[in-house]
Formats: sequence, structure tokens, C-alpha cells
Amino acid sequence: MNLYPSDDQFRQPGNAIPDRAVQICWAGEGGAIHENNNTRRCHWWRDRGCSALYHLTREGWTDVVLVERDELTSGSTWHSAAQVTNFGMNQTMIGFKSHSIALYSELAADPDYPINYHHADGGIRLANTEFQMEAYRHFASMAIESMRMEKGYLHWKADLITEFNPFESGLGRFVQMDKDFIGRTALQQMITAGPRKLLVSLDIACDHAPANPGASVCADGHVAGTVTSVAWGHRVGKNMAYAFVDPAAAHIRDELTADVLGLPVKATVIDPCTYDLAGDRVKGG
Repeated sequence: MNLYPSDDQFRQPGNAIPDRAVQICWAGEGGAIHENNNTRRCHWWRDRGCSALYHLTREGWTDVVLVERDELTSGSTWHSAAQVTNFGMNQTMIGFKSHSIALYSELAADPDYPINYHHADGGIRLANTEFQMEAYRHFASMAIESMRMEKGYLHWKADLITEFNPFESGLGRFVQMDKDFIGRTALQQMITAGPRKLLVSLDIACDHAPANPGASVCADGHVAGTVTSVAWGHRVGKNMAYAFVDPAAAHIRDELTADVLGLPVKATVIDPCTYDLAGDRVKGG
């Protein structure tokens, strides 16, 4: 079976396109939605053909069919019948898999969907090549980025930059102004003049994408600052960001907007530390 028929093949004798639009999810390679005047075809790979079919029907699509080379779970959709992990090479893939895990748990709890799904935490992955090992290191770096933002830790050259002084960056507690040090007079002048920007933590009210470092943060429709770091906080369930914003918009629970994929999304100023406030995990307690 050809899983990638062209529009011309649809128009061959015996393959006439019906008056009503037909939605077809191919369980082969690909990952896009192709349209013409009369039909829409969704190309997804592996188990995502099933996933696309399920979510399209949830959105109200009715003329939908899944094309597989044999019965389900015997071919390219078999991954749905096996293990599902959170491991991914980027935040988008992790989001896909995390959504699948939550969906399977939801379906398992629904008496109308008697699926045999058992959730288990933890696992071991083995790297067979140096390329795979590099992929695992990259995945670990994303986990570190997520965990450091949940704890309120800052990153040099991202959140800690020479354009802003320690008090504007949230590090004023480490500065003893009663001591003599190089730059003390200039820093005192800046403190007297008041902060230009303040570094804050934001909870962005969406889960489909993060903001990007450098994205604008707005207050009352006016640009109030710039995002410096972003990460999904897996343990706290938050789309997190750090940003330097105007002092008037830097209070806890202040509601701002952050640019996410070109659209303004609500962003609330939150406490910098959202996980293990007492530091028990850090201390080994």
C-alpha cells in the first residue's frame, strides 16, 4: 500500500473525491497536514497516526480514517502498545510524550475505555554509540535547566549580566555596602538613583510552547522588559521564565504578558523558588 498518495492519485478513476471533505490520517512517515480544495490529509509517523486521529475527533472532526499496513499495533503504531517514556531530544518531544502519558492515565481511569495501562516511574537507557551518549547528555542538560529555574538559581551570561547591578539582579543580599571595595561609589550612586529593571520569575499561562530568551514582556500593553531564561518546571507543572522588567511591574502576583510564538500570553510574577523552599533536598534531608 502506498502511504503517500499524491493529489493526482486521488483523482484517478475509481478514486473520486467525495463532495464532503475526507480527513485521512496516514500512519506512515511525515508530520504535516496537507490540504487542497476537497480533502485534508494528515501525515504522522509511528503511534502519532492514532494520536492525531483521536485528537481530531475530540475537536469535532467526523470524516476521519486511519490507514495502517495491518491491524493496529502490528506495524508502525506498535509504540503505543509498548513503553512510553518522557525521554526526548527537545522540549517539544518531551511535551508530546508527557501528554501521551497523562492521556493514557486518563483513559485507563475511564470505564468507557478499558485499556490495560500501568504507570511506573523510573527507567534505564543504554547508549550504544557516542552519538546516543551525546543525546543523553543534551537531555540531562535540559533537566538541569529545568531544575535550576524551579529552585530560583541564576545563570551567568543569561540572568547575571554586566548591564545590571547585583541589586537589580536579586543578589543584593550578597553585597555589604559598609565594606570598601572597587566600584562601591558607583554602585551607591546607582542604588540612590533607584533600579532601572528588576529580575523576576514568571509563570506563563500556557503549556504548548515556552517563551524565548529575548522575548518581550509587556505591562498594560507597553513593553516592560525582556525574557532571559525559559524552562518547563516538570516538578511544579509551570511554564517558567526569568525576565528583567520595570520595577513597577516586579511585584509578586503582578500580571504581565510574555511573547510566546508571536502572541501575548498571560505571565504572572511568582516567587523565585517554586520547589523545596526549605532546601531540604539540597541538604540531603
